[in-house]
Parts: sequence; C-alpha cells; structure tokens
Amino acid sequence: YLARNADAHAAIEQATVDPTQLGSAQQQIDDLDCWRQGLAARPESVALQNALREATVGLFLLASGLYRSAFVSLRLFLELSLASVHFSVNRLELAEWLGGGRDVKWGALIDSDEGVLSIRYASAFFPELRDSVRTYNAIGSKTYRELSEFVHGNHHTWGDATGKIAFNTELQSQWLSHFSSASTVVGYTLCLRFLKELPRTELIKLAPIVSTTLGHIEAVRDYLRIPTQ
Repeated sequence: YLARNADAHAAIEQATVDPTQLGSAQQQIDDLDCWRQGLAARPESVALQNALREATVGLFLLASGLYRSAFVSLRLFLELSLASVHFSVNRLELAEWLGGGRDVKWGALIDSDEGVLSIRYASAFFPELRDSVRTYNAIGSKTYRELSEFVHGNHHTWGDATGKIAFNTELQSQWLSHFSSASTVVGYTLCLRFLKELPRTELIKLAPIVSTTLGHIEAVRDYLRIPTQ
C-alpha cells in the first residue's frame, strides 16, 4: 500500500504540472456550490450538497490516477444533482429517500416525458426553455451512458490496464470532457427549475455564473437582462 501511495503521489504531480485544467473543473464545482448556497433552505438541497462533495472526490481521484473510481464518482455527481431537482417537486419521495426507503432511479430523472429535462418541466418552471430542453436531455443521457460503461466494467474501459496506478493523459482528458458536459447539464437543470423562484438577492449573486455558462441561451439572457454582445 505504501508503494501504491507513492504511485498516486507521482500521478498527482504529473496531473498538476499544468494546474489550469483541474483548476477549471474545481471552479465549476465552486460555481455550482453557489447554487447550493442559494437553495440551502430547501430540504432537497442535501442531495445537491452530496453531489458536489462527490464531484470534489472524483476530481481528487482523477488527479491521483484512480480513473475508474473517478468516473464512478462523476456519474454519481450527475445522478444526485438531477435527483435534487426531482425531489423539489416530489416531497414524498424525498422523505422516503432521506429515510433510506427509496433509491434514486436515473430512468425517472431523465425520462423524456416526465423527467427533470422534459417539456413538461420546462413548461411548468421556465416555458422559454422548451426549445432547448431536449438538447440538454440528450447530452445528459449520453454522458450518463458513457460513464456507466466504466461503472459496469465494459471491456474497452480497461485499455492496457496493468494494475499500476499511473498518470494517463487520455483518461484525464476524457474525464474532464465528461465533467464539462455533466456540469453544464446540472447548471441548465438548476436554472430551468429554480431560476425564476430565486429571491432577487440570490439571483444577483448567481447571475454572473449563469450568464457565463448559459448566457448563449436567449431566454436565460433575457431573464437575467444580459445584453447581447
């Protein structure tokens, strides 16, 4: 175990030679935590809190060269983040989940007709996003499916695995790409569900973050009163 600890330390040193990539991912986590702070009074925010903790753990695992575990954590981040939105309109299910009597079911979260990225949700909470919600549903579905290949140990995910912990540029880039997609989907879902319910003080805090990630969407820009560049 001491030898593996040394391997992980060496992987961290290589992964952080250029700190900008991991730093950018951490900044995205911090930005999503601003959402968590703004929603802290809501009981379902505990799911988002757990999701962000798992994202941070995943980033550490990535840097340490523990890539499969990092992909597992990333999938859980995506799943729990969307679950927090699902629970916001399903308080009975939230209570059952908090009590250990219900599992989070990805199929229900991503369902194209009833899920958190459906026309129905958009119509209820942010009608102007109906034109874009299917796009983000597709991104979320694709990202989750590809992350699940690591969770289930699909053959191609093993590559030339030797059992040794070592830095791998390709796997790091792959994780960061999936994280970018997942965090964008999470940000969009939070925006769709909660943006119009935020108190003005919280909206002012979140506006710069939302405008950076979703300002290309006209409906979001109009709601935040962001002028077209």
